[in-house]
Amino acid sequence: MADLLLACDLIVGAGPAVLQTVRPGHTAAVLNTDVAPTGEFQSNKFLDLGEAQLRQAIIDALDSGPVFDIHASKLATDLTGDSIGTNILMLGYATQKGLLPLSLA
Repeated sequence: MADLLLACDLIVGAGPAVLQTVRPGHTAAVLNTDVAPTGEFQSNKFLDLGEAQLRQAIIDALDSGPVFDIHASKLATDLTGDSIGTNILMLGYATQKGLLPLSLA
C-alpha cells in the first residue's frame, strides 16, 4: 500500500487501478491539477475530464489523507518553456513537503 500518490496525470491518478494502492487515512497525495485529455477522450464521448470530479475521487479514496494541489504543468512550462519537467517538479515538491523517505542531501 502506497504512502504517497504522486498524480502527475490526474486522469491516471484517479483511475481504479491506482486508487486500489492507497491506504485510506494514511496515504498522502500530490495532485497535478492541470488536466490534459488522454486518447480515451476520442473513443468515450461520455468521459468526464473535469478536475473537480477526478480530484474528488482521489480524496474519497484517501479518506482524510493529506492532499496537496499544484498546477505543475503550468509551473513547469512557465519556468522552463516546456511541460516536460512536470514530473520532476512534482517529485521535488513532494520531497520539499517531506513526503518521500529521502533527505535533501
